[in-house]
Amino acid sequence: MVTEKTTISAELFARAETVLPGGVSSPVRAFRAVGGTPRFIHSGAGCRMTDEDGNEYLDFCSSWGPLILGHAHPEIVRTVQEAISRGMTFGTATRTEVELAEKVCDWVGPVDKVRFVSSGTEAVMSAIRLARAFTGRDKIIKFDGCYHGHADHLLVKAGSGLATFGTPSSAGVPDDFSRHTIVLPLDDESAVEQALENNKDQLAAIIIEPIPANNGLLLQRPEYLQFLRRITSRYQTLLIFDEVISGFRVGRGGAAEMYGIEPDLMTFGKVIGGGMPVGAFGGRGEIMDIVSPLGPAYQAGTLSGNPVAMAAGLATLDILEKSDAYAVLESRGKFLVDSLRGHFDFAKHKVEIQRIGSIFWLSLDEGSVPRRADAITAKGIDRYTALFNKLINRGVYIAPSGYEVGFISLAHSEDDLNSAAKIMGQALTEVFASYNRPRCRSIPAVHRRCIEARIQFAFRPLGSPVAINNGRTAIHTGAACRARTAWTNFWPPGETPNSVRCIISQPNDLDSRPETVLLAPDAKGGKMISKKHLLLQIYLYLICLVAVVTSIVLLGNGLWGLVRVAAPQLTISENEYKSVASFEYYRRSGLPQKTIRAPKIPSDSLGVDLAENEAALRKYWEEERQLILDGERRGGLREFVRMWVWLIVVAPIYLFHWRAVRRLRDEESSAPKE
Repeated sequence: MVTEKTTISAELFARAETVLPGGVSSPVRAFRAVGGTPRFIHSGAGCRMTDEDGNEYLDFCSSWGPLILGHAHPEIVRTVQEAISRGMTFGTATRTEVELAEKVCDWVGPVDKVRFVSSGTEAVMSAIRLARAFTGRDKIIKFDGCYHGHADHLLVKAGSGLATFGTPSSAGVPDDFSRHTIVLPLDDESAVEQALENNKDQLAAIIIEPIPANNGLLLQRPEYLQFLRRITSRYQTLLIFDEVISGFRVGRGGAAEMYGIEPDLMTFGKVIGGGMPVGAFGGRGEIMDIVSPLGPAYQAGTLSGNPVAMAAGLATLDILEKSDAYAVLESRGKFLVDSLRGHFDFAKHKVEIQRIGSIFWLSLDEGSVPRRADAITAKGIDRYTALFNKLINRGVYIAPSGYEVGFISLAHSEDDLNSAAKIMGQALTEVFASYNRPRCRSIPAVHRRCIEARIQFAFRPLGSPVAINNGRTAIHTGAACRARTAWTNFWPPGETPNSVRCIISQPNDLDSRPETVLLAPDAKGGKMISKKHLLLQIYLYLICLVAVVTSIVLLGNGLWGLVRVAAPQLTISENEYKSVASFEYYRRSGLPQKTIRAPKIPSDSLGVDLAENEAALRKYWEEERQLILDGERRGGLREFVRMWVWLIVVAPIYLFHWRAVRRLRDEESSAPKE
């Protein structure tokens, strides 16, 4: 189960880029974060999907969460087909809309009434408008690491202080829109208290993902969420739980039920639509009665409560209700994690797999699992990028971004999960095998391109095999890289060439990052290059560069001088020479200068005695020519001699610097090893 061809996907993406911004309808689908060709999916069934090239993938993206039952569940397909046969949309109230609303209010304790919309973004936008209308206040607090859709006032990043107003994180968002939004770090009670105290009677709501799953899986302490409930009640500020991802995914009542907290408002999406575009917001009756047509908080939508989408959502919740779905999902989530731990030693590499219910996330940063967005490092994301590329080429599809989570569906069997865990374990082992090698610091860039793209080079004696990405092998002849020189420049001579492996990777190789130099000693110890050593080498390279460039110029001049000695030439044309020589001759002879007009002997009409002057003029021409040619020979000889003098002087200087570097290297190799 290895993906090899993406020809059709590549062709479709090229076409898409001409008519869709970035070739996609949602940014992360473009694979910009992970590289490679975005897959164009043709079909899905159960826990698998097939792309246009016929490649099959075990899917853990699940359309970013909605497909809790898997792709094309037969009951959902049947329900949707029946609904379509009755009509796709009416722009009126329908029975399924009422039935789905009743089920939501029954399952989710804090929700007395619910309003359906068409997306999670619309649900959150409407909930915040409702909170402002209910409280009569303008400002809200959101948290760094929580995503609530692309409404203008929510596309905000943190300001310079804990309680400062945010600044827009997208072009096209006016500063005035974001000045009412305060961005705080997660898991920081003091920051929340300070912001509420500094903005008394101005804050309409605090909005949070109780299970933040849009910037990694940043599971919060239950005590922190309970603190938010207490402090918002104290300041008469509404608490909004954004459960677009966690709602109906981690349990019937979502995170609110799991943590035993009753927020004032909640937002939903994804699972509630069963794969159709549905969002919803709901809460206490007194707050929801502010929504039009009962109150002044306006909200409307042409396709809100669409009968086909309502039917899909209702059928999904019915299936979840009739089966022991959440216990099964919890069991399979635990099974995946346990299986993966059996194939990869997380503790050894100081990384972790984070899970809650059927949501999981690979935290590939070393150290404790992060609870805040600023704890996620570029190193962890780089590792995820390498992992993604290895998995997709082995038939396992995870989200094409290290900040996104994975989802397990009821369609994933234990055999599927065990197979995926084995593949993921192998891929993780390969990723960390490359990333955990000690890196050589301050390596001159001249040595970073000495291996052709997509070749893994193991430094061994001449004649030994070199492994290449596609499984073939080549014999190391020394011609592919100045490896021996580069190697001994950076490691003590006693550890080369057999005891140390050098891997130089290009894009799409071990870690998908260009020009990454990875060095790992097979033997114990090994010293990195010192700063003094490095500076001296740079000095040597500069001296050599100047010497080589100057030598090339002088060598060219010297060779041209040799040609001038052997076959001197006039520096001007024959006609020009004769004109100048004739002019000088007649000037010295006292003849009228106006008669000298062309490179020929003056005619009879000029009144000049030709018989008397012709022989003298020709003799003068020959004498001048000889003087010029003799000068050319002398000049060429000077250039030739200058070339040899330069080469004789430069050679000792070059050898002196080279020996100085060798002496320094010998001193370092004899020092105690780290």
